[in-house]
Amino acid sequence: QLLEEAIEALLITDGEAAITTAIDTYPILLEDAALASLWQFAATARASGDEELARYAVECRTMLQRVRDGLAS
Repeated sequence: QLLEEAIEALLITDGEAAITTAIDTYPILLEDAALASLWQFAATARASGDEELARYAVECRTMLQRVRDGLAS
């Protein structure tokens, strides 16, 4: 439930400040489960013909991975 809420919050954000707020509000976004869920979300969106949403979900996933990598170093 919380993961779904977090991903929804992330996907409706617009702009760097809003994304930062989403991550601060939902630190679960930096966990493996969130990355896997975004990958699945993108696949589902692509399968339903929403290529734009699929692309945005992959972009969000990539951004979260960069944030995780930055925090780890």
